[in-house]
Amino acid sequence: MGAPTDSALDIDEQISQLMQCKMVEQEIEQIMAFCCKGAYFGFLFRCFGFSGG
Repeated sequence: MGAPTDSALDIDEQISQLMQCKMVEQEIEQIMAFCCKGAYFGFLFRCFGFSGG
């Protein structure tokens, strides 16, 4: 096998960038889920008369 061509290196770089984007997307989804849970429980606490302080 010879040395990788420029197009092969470009494809590897693109795959790497896509993987990084996917990891960021998963982290954002986790943060959003956490925030939604917090908002939901805050809503329940307000509805049932619990105060935060």
